[in-house]
Amino acid sequence: MGYMGLESVGLSDNASDLAYSVFGAMTKKLAKGLKEKGNEYNTPGFVNIALFVEQYLKPDKYYGNDELYEIIEKAKGMLEEQIETMDGEWPNENNRKYHLKSYKRMVKNMNKFLEKRMA
Repeated sequence: MGYMGLESVGLSDNASDLAYSVFGAMTKKLAKGLKEKGNEYNTPGFVNIALFVEQYLKPDKYYGNDELYEIIEKAKGMLEEQIETMDGEWPNENNRKYHLKSYKRMVKNMNKFLEKRMA
């Protein structure tokens, strides 16, 4: 096919190959990041992925990589589980409320992103 235009990466074999490689590498890194357990000083992998989705992935784009969406779906499920168990040990009630509000925002944004896959 070669080069057929400049409207999208799909119209150039080299651009398409580059995009495929970049998204493949990103997906591998996110899969590895999901395994991060976190601790009292660092966020767990599912929160890191939620923050990444919010900041770097556009909800109105379809990325065409099923494994990417599966990782994000899994991270969202873990975040939802965390929300359900928010009665754990927190330094204070304000801290718990802050995290609960933030986690709900992240789930909402992940849902927006995942909706594009279903369309």
